[in-house]
Amino acid sequence: GIFLFVAEPNIFSILVGFIISLLGEALRTWSSGYILKGKLLATEGPYSYIRHPLYFGSLIIGMGVCVMGGNLIFLFIFLVAFLAVYLHIIEKEERNLMKRFGEEFLEYKARVPRLFPRLSAPTISKTGRQFKWQLVFKHKEYNAWLGLLGITGLLLLKHYLGL
Repeated sequence: GIFLFVAEPNIFSILVGFIISLLGEALRTWSSGYILKGKLLATEGPYSYIRHPLYFGSLIIGMGVCVMGGNLIFLFIFLVAFLAVYLHIIEKEERNLMKRFGEEFLEYKARVPRLFPRLSAPTISKTGRQFKWQLVFKHKEYNAWLGLLGITGLLLLKHYLGL
């Protein structure tokens, strides 16, 4: 609501922000293809670089949307709000993972950073689990793609109609 009202998008900000958001959504999609919520500890694919790639992908998407809006104040507000909300959620989630997976999670936690990915090559997974599109659809990741396209369309309309 307020974001769209005060946004000042231009073609450059929309293009750059959209590319940033696409990277975040690609990460979320990649991550969704590996996670079996509540059943197995995901350690393959993006989970071999970062413990919470879905949240990191959301962070990148949000930053891209802020850039699309053409006002860097959005970016600052978003980052503060994101960290305030998600750091607490991540702490709670990791406590639950510790209870559920114990030593396996401790070993994983020691190797893989929490929220900002390592740049070095990951340890080869012993499970051999592969990316599955069925999981992406099961987790309804298409909703995030539709949301990104929707906000991009609204910002394009605002720019071209001069609203």
